[in-house]
Amino acid sequence: LLTNMNSEAHFSVAADGTLAYLLVSRSQASNLVWFDPSGRPLGTCGSGSYYRNVAISPDGTRVLADIQRYPQSEVRLISLAPGSEVRLAFDAEFASDGVWHPGGSRIAFATLRGQHTRILEADASGLGTPRLLAEGEGFLAPRQWSPDGRALLADRLASGPGGSDIVQITP
Repeated sequence: LLTNMNSEAHFSVAADGTLAYLLVSRSQASNLVWFDPSGRPLGTCGSGSYYRNVAISPDGTRVLADIQRYPQSEVRLISLAPGSEVRLAFDAEFASDGVWHPGGSRIAFATLRGQHTRILEADASGLGTPRLLAEGEGFLAPRQWSPDGRALLADRLASGPGGSDIVQITP
């Protein structure tokens, strides 16, 4: 167990046991480190940015990660191959919380402009135009697809009475 008050740990595990983790220092940029199920390092990837919210693909070959550049954030699609980062959501002030569809062919993520959030679904290749799944005031953060991929659960964070809850989005 590693404890450090000036950092955060983000991790994701693929179905085959491959682990991607990130120890985020609030004062330093970082890279992603990939390990096989036995703990042997497979390599590093990334551009030395401030990564958060990592999510490894179901096949263990790619990662979704937020890049934080206060006050902005963007979601990147990253593979182990050097220099292979694809930026998603070009029109958003703030994009975050990418999650993989169980089949690995699609991803969902949130974009925020002012107090208006949209949850978008995009092809996992990073190509094409993302499609709108849901939108609303406050912040919606996708968290997990159902195992069959027919529904997406999201946190809805709202100020005032009612606070936060979990919503189901059916594309």
